[in-house]
This record gives sequence, C-alpha cells and structure tokens, in this order.
Amino acid sequence: MTVPNTVIDQPIEDTFMIQRLGQWVYAETTKTVTTTTNPYLSTSWMDTNPDVPNIGAAWSTSDIALQDLRLEEREARVFNTTGSRYRVRIRLVYRFSPFAGNPGAPTGTGTHRRALRGGASLAQVRTMLDMNEMPILVNFDTTDDEGDPVTLTSTPQVVDVTISQPVTSRRVVLQTNDPEQVTLDWVGFVNATPWASGDAQMWMCIDCQFQDMNLDAMPRWYDFQFEFMLSTNDPSIGWRYVVPYRDEAGRIPEGVVMGNGMDVMDWHPTKDFNTLF
Repeated sequence: MTVPNTVIDQPIEDTFMIQRLGQWVYAETTKTVTTTTNPYLSTSWMDTNPDVPNIGAAWSTSDIALQDLRLEEREARVFNTTGSRYRVRIRLVYRFSPFAGNPGAPTGTGTHRRALRGGASLAQVRTMLDMNEMPILVNFDTTDDEGDPVTLTSTPQVVDVTISQPVTSRRVVLQTNDPEQVTLDWVGFVNATPWASGDAQMWMCIDCQFQDMNLDAMPRWYDFQFEFMLSTNDPSIGWRYVVPYRDEAGRIPEGVVMGNGMDVMDWHPTKDFNTLF
C-alpha cells in the first residue's frame, strides 16, 4: 500500500503534559492533517502514515526525562471534507511506562530497562560433597569378629540437605514475534561471565514468564519475568556436575578428592547474562 498523500497543516495544534512527584506521567497532543485517503475506510491509515507515530513510540528519544512516556492511544477524527480531501484531527495519548527502556537501543541489548528483585528461599539439594568440597564420609566404631575395636569408614555418601538458596529476578520488556523462543534461549542456561556479584557458572536461569502488553505494535511488546538461582557449590564447580572415580565394584576409593579422582563436567549451556540483564 502506498503512503497516503498527507499534508500537515499544523504539526502541533494543542499539547498538555502532567508531571507527578517529579516524573512526567502523561502527555497528550493533537494535530490536524489533510489527506486524500479516508482514514475510516483504510484500517491501516495510521500505520502507514509517516506523520503518525506507532503505538509504543517514545515522546522523546533524546530527552531522558521524557523517553518513558510511550504512545498508548491514537484517535483520528474527520471534521471536514472537500471533494476527495479529508481534514483529520489526530489525538495522541502518551503514558508513563517504567519498563519501556531506551527507545533508541536495539532489541535484545542490555540497554533495555529492567527491575531487580532478589531474596532467598529454601531448597533441597542432593550432594556428595560437604561445605569444604570434600567427600562425605561416615566413621563407625565397632568390633571385629575377634572382639577387637575397629573403625569402619563408609564410601562417600550422597545426602539430602535443606539450605537457604539465593534467588534473584529480572524484569525486562522486549519486542519479539516469538516469546516462547525467548524463554528457550534463556531457561537452563548458566552465566558464562561474572554476573550479579557472582562468578561465572554460578547463576542459572530457572524460570521465565511473559505477558503480552497489548500494545498495537509489530513485533509485539512482551513483559518478561526471569528468575535465577545461585549454585551452592564453590565457584570452581558452580552448576557443573561432580564426577568421582569408581572402582570395578562401583565404589569410590578412600582418598578421592577434587582434582585427584574427582572432576567436574560441563553440562548446562552458557551465555553472557550481561547482554540482557
């Protein structure tokens, strides 16, 4: 479809803004245009008109105090016609959108605005290492068949422990045609570089929820909520798996320690969390 032949008679006819507690929260502007396309018969008239901003557009891309005002409503009202020419009054309503981010930034970059939420929750983990990264061994004082005292040492044990597990959340707004793919691109991944005051391999994205923001834009805008969990292991292990040496009987010999008979295995894919969060 060709762009309608439109002439702006008055670029800004009327404007007013509302500031609350130092934050610009609302702006409304109207302007009058003349066009040869009937806006009522063309459903895409405002989308194809270069003089009408798209839903989600910022009031200003240069003034940081105004870039959080985003276009939410567009109204076109024909008030005069002359032959094939239509006089149209356009009303644009902008409202404060705290998570809209930098309107000049490319989608998917770390310059989108985000909110931080963190805390700690109880989680049960299975581990074969104690807090010093040593195999869990249990001694048992007993007697042998001849009645002599003897101390038996178990093979390394795997135990269930309940610990306080740090978690953190990030909320970002992204424009995408495939929100499900965004979740697949992050859930199950581990940070490849230091992030959130933690070393590499310490944070895993464990959950992602998204909600359509109902903004008339293509691609659509979605509000994403990501959750991350911090590994309880030493940074040298993080979210890697601990793999011990076992003998022919499947037992772990005594003396096995990290670096000698015990190693770590990469399993979870990694990516740089700093690119988005």
